[in-house]
Amino acid sequence: MEETSLDAQEIEKIAERYRSTLQEDASVEVLAEAHYRLGLYELIQRRSLEQATHHFQESAGLKDPYWSLAARTSLAICLYRQGKTQKALFEFRRVGLSEVVNEHSVNALLMMGRLLRDDGDKDESSRAFAEGLKRIKSMLKSKPAERKDWLILGFEFALESDSKEDLERWHAELRAYGRDELPAGVRRQLDLLDAHD
Repeated sequence: MEETSLDAQEIEKIAERYRSTLQEDASVEVLAEAHYRLGLYELIQRRSLEQATHHFQESAGLKDPYWSLAARTSLAICLYRQGKTQKALFEFRRVGLSEVVNEHSVNALLMMGRLLRDDGDKDESSRAFAEGLKRIKSMLKSKPAERKDWLILGFEFALESDSKEDLERWHAELRAYGRDELPAGVRRQLDLLDAHD
């Protein structure tokens, strides 16, 4: 697949379309997505934590089952970068431990586990990683068409956990795919583990 990159002018045009969507559309899903994407734009392109936080809060408040979870996870990252660790953990928990199991809730658990570990709370960190792996295993059973994506996420959790057994399992599962089917970062991690053995 050929990668395309957008120049700053094209990115600004896309952001403007999302801004106009906020004025025109009343659909919760569309508004939640627009605020989420504008939050990403503000965070990545303009490096404005304040504006990104605003858009992520707006999206999260709309309670769309997909976009609001994504926004809440990004909001937690912004809060953490602003030094509001406890508020960030609250948001990660809210998404990660919700009844909805999707890539956002699982990623929230991964980030929550890392934040707790870095904060010195090894027990809570281990619980977050264990919960993430449990949810990934359930998704592997219920969504076989997305198997590779869930295996990659499982591998990320296994790299963070203390379980050599888990790491070996995810490593073996991913090695069943061709090298060109896996992202470069995953290939690099697999190669490092192979060299270490």
